[in-house]
Amino acid sequence: MANKKKQGRTRSSNGRGLNWGGPKKKASRWEPLAIVALMLAGVGYFIWSWSADQKLEETLLALAAEGEPLLEERLERHRDNGRRHLGLGEIFQYGDRYPTSGPHSSIWTRTGVHDSPQPSINLVHALEHGNVVIYIDQPAADVRKTIEEWAGLYTGQWDGIVVTADPGLGEGMVLSAWRHRIQLERFEPEIVAAFIDRFRGRGPEQAVR
Repeated sequence: MANKKKQGRTRSSNGRGLNWGGPKKKASRWEPLAIVALMLAGVGYFIWSWSADQKLEETLLALAAEGEPLLEERLERHRDNGRRHLGLGEIFQYGDRYPTSGPHSSIWTRTGVHDSPQPSINLVHALEHGNVVIYIDQPAADVRKTIEEWAGLYTGQWDGIVVTADPGLGEGMVLSAWRHRIQLERFEPEIVAAFIDRFRGRGPEQAVR
């Protein structure tokens, strides 16, 4: 009887079935716990951040209620100078350093804090959206911190806060909304909060409050 050759297992030419990476590492029993811990930390941070923002807004609204009568006494009301969008390359000069309406660029200033002066034609468009613009120069450190925190609360396109640098104001500030403005020689939190609460989100293009 002819001897039968033992057939060995052939290896695939494409290398499948070969363990190129060496022995597999066993998952550590601590890995699931680490993942859970990270998830809990993320949830905890979210809750903490939300709670901090809520307390900050509660403080702002309480100040706004106190400042409403003071705001009414000192608020400037301006005529409506129109809402026309300027054509490409068109230049427009406002008759006011802090315009509250009028022809403006089709591009608006984004909400948030801007460390350099922003073009008036973009700021006016932001006002049309319903944003409040705050001009500052060199406020005290604690004042700047408060203004930046308040700006961080409201970042929406239609109801946000724009903070822009305006050299020459010193410790003073100017707040503007569509057709309204107030100028302060120093930071008065009640009045600033009242202005923000009254006009934020109430622009002529798309009021959301």
